[in-house]
Amino acid sequence: MFELTKKDVDFVWDLGCQQTFEVLKKALVDTPMFIQLDFKKQFCLHVDWSPKGVGAILSQKEGKLEKVVAYANKSLTTAQSKFHPMERECYALIWGILPFKQYLHRHHFILRIDHKSIESLTIVSNTHGKKGRWIDMLQDFYFKIQH
Repeated sequence: MFELTKKDVDFVWDLGCQQTFEVLKKALVDTPMFIQLDFKKQFCLHVDWSPKGVGAILSQKEGKLEKVVAYANKSLTTAQSKFHPMERECYALIWGILPFKQYLHRHHFILRIDHKSIESLTIVSNTHGKKGRWIDMLQDFYFKIQH
């Protein structure tokens, strides 16, 4: 399947691709992969942006392993796909919190990101427009950023 993502390669979905897809699909939804959330344990939220969409993974530690509680993703609109790189990551953070708001609200959690500009949302004040609304939304959430 990885070969199909390379430039100048014709997209041909063969039996090998289908078998690999089935194994991957099973690994992502198999019972041992998911755990039931536990409010006594700290949450971890992974968020990321891509040109086509945003995604988030809510997880918790189970023993030494970090296990998935839930996944969320969303396709971007044409306008959202044109955001400045910093806005893209900030949008991913804001959107990533929303599906899990009932779990994260007023609880300390770890935020895993791959873009340092997110930290600016936590220290900037008196911002207007889109960025100001995003900062206001973050006021009820307590997180520690990890890269």
